[in-house]
Amino acid sequence: EIYTLSLHDALPICQRLGLPVAMELGDLREVNVGDLDGRSDPQAWEIYTAVLAAWRAGDGRARFPGGEDRDELSARLLRALTAVARIAVGKGGPLIVAHGANLRAVLPSLAGEPDPGRDLPTGGVAALDVDPGGFPAVRLVRWPREARR
Repeated sequence: EIYTLSLHDALPICQRLGLPVAMELGDLREVNVGDLDGRSDPQAWEIYTAVLAAWRAGDGRARFPGGEDRDELSARLLRALTAVARIAVGKGGPLIVAHGANLRAVLPSLAGEPDPGRDLPTGGVAALDVDPGGFPAVRLVRWPREARR
């Protein structure tokens, strides 16, 4: 089964693998960049880069103006991963279609893993082990070594 932000995002994968979408989860949406949304000017990119650099340096409270910080993003993704893990118990490994940059940004706070140094490429696959018990735990099993070309 596939879990995703939207059927539109997962449709090519559903068709290719012949799997249904089990659930759409709003918590899988892209990072909320707030006031930077829709902007592509140099100042917006400087702010975007600075916030991500602060996150990578361990500052989970660095925030996009009018948007979210890494700790909020991490809590949101943990809710989604935990919900899927609870629903999919005994159903085999669920497939989650989401934004790879989000996952990369929260790996240090979510799984205690260092930043992998590159975003999850489009169509790339990372493997996580999520224990939804009392205090949910996430472990990184695999991250692609290189981006697909």
